[in-house]
Amino acid sequence: METVESSADPEFAALKKRLETLPLPEEAAKNTKRELGRLKRMPANMPEHPIIRKYLEWMSEMPWDIMSDVANALGRKFYRTSLELFAMKPKSVATEEFILLDEIDKLSRDTLGDPGAALLEALESEQNNTFTDHYLSGPLDLSQVLFIATPNEVDTISASLVDRMEVIQIPRYTFAEKFQLRKHLLPKQISTHGLDAVAVNIRNTN
Repeated sequence: METVESSADPEFAALKKRLETLPLPEEAAKNTKRELGRLKRMPANMPEHPIIRKYLEWMSEMPWDIMSDVANALGRKFYRTSLELFAMKPKSVATEEFILLDEIDKLSRDTLGDPGAALLEALESEQNNTFTDHYLSGPLDLSQVLFIATPNEVDTISASLVDRMEVIQIPRYTFAEKFQLRKHLLPKQISTHGLDAVAVNIRNTN
């Protein structure tokens, strides 16, 4: 069986180097070092191999550096989380952040777990100062975090989640607004697709 070695796998070597340069908290650094060792010794065809690699890639992509993601308007660090792999950052850097939960209405439970349940814990103001991230195995203080969630349809979000949110309804574009957007976007689309601007003519029939 083939064993993953850093000398034979440039991607592994790059991942290892990237992780070693990150300002990881003690617990996260310990877990990362352990999983790197497991991945290096593990045959590539083992079922756990892609799982461990995905975990390490996710760890390497986390914005651990507290100066890297400043949200200009709010004066907070900005972090956009994947609701497919719902995971937060460690306690030492999860302070006054602005976290965007994009398309929260697409949240669904599967065999890997229930991200909605994790969100309930994260959004519960009475207990989110001791939120535990089971994926990264670390405690988090989310009490000072500002969460903003964006759905396409509120009706598909669980009632328990909606109860923990302040819902702001944004009306759909009117026809007049869509027409103005069309005037702005159409020239770029014509250029992108190599079309003849003279041959494209969209009239306002209303």
